[in-house]
Amino acid sequence: MKSIQRFKASLTSAPSCKLGESPLWYDDELWYVDIELGILHRFNPVSETSAAVSFDSPLACCAKHERGFVVCGKSGFLTVNIDGSAHGAESQQVPEHGCRMNDGAVDPLGRFWAGSMDGSAKGRAKLFRHGTQQSFATGLNTANGLAFSPDGKHMYLSDSHPSTQMVWRFEYDLFSAIPSRPVVFADFRKLDGRPDGATVDAEGHYWIAAIDAGCVYRFSPEGRLDMCVEVPVAKPTKPVFGGKNLSTMYITSLQVDGEGGGVYAVDLPVQGLLTPMIAAGESQSI
Repeated sequence: MKSIQRFKASLTSAPSCKLGESPLWYDDELWYVDIELGILHRFNPVSETSAAVSFDSPLACCAKHERGFVVCGKSGFLTVNIDGSAHGAESQQVPEHGCRMNDGAVDPLGRFWAGSMDGSAKGRAKLFRHGTQQSFATGLNTANGLAFSPDGKHMYLSDSHPSTQMVWRFEYDLFSAIPSRPVVFADFRKLDGRPDGATVDAEGHYWIAAIDAGCVYRFSPEGRLDMCVEVPVAKPTKPVFGGKNLSTMYITSLQVDGEGGGVYAVDLPVQGLLTPMIAAGESQSI
């Protein structure tokens, strides 16, 4: 069996969070949210400067469009200006009672999908597509790990709930934006940690944070584990590629008992992809 390449991430000077999530790389800066405190953070790794915008409710994830951001609040999509200063109207896309919005990702054609999580563990989590009435009932408890292959032919989705701990790969119709035919891609019951947030690199490999295991795993498109980034805290939440050559991985984390919550970084021998922006037609209501 081929050995797994291992790397170690280090703490950056980016502002820490109670629950850091949804890191994005745009215009040479890192954006990410603090779910519990409802803060959208902006960090420049070169100048080590930062800024933040506070919301009056928790945030779950965010995506960029040409004039600002779309962020997922507790129960739907919200819009903000490019500087994060103005709040938009919350959309009609609201999860089931007892659920809240969670992880999200943008497909290669600019459609923003976000999943919900079911606090009652009754399998009511769904995926919602921004700007439409389109939803996809998954039967999951904690929809997580959303990512798309570079060619848009596959969608990845995980359930990080302790009762499931699974990652699936769906066939994805890029033009109709419909996922279908799920197959098990990675069974985390056989690995350390639970599957949290994810991204893909330029080679189509899938990187996913293993919360509770203090690492980020890389799986080949065939589902083979071949790389691991070790993070010096137990609960990393989501990776993203950034930096000058998109070869620096930034990783958000969850704070527990005063440990964690920082943003970590590591230089890797692979390149990532720029996170797609929300397509103009998808944000006409903004």
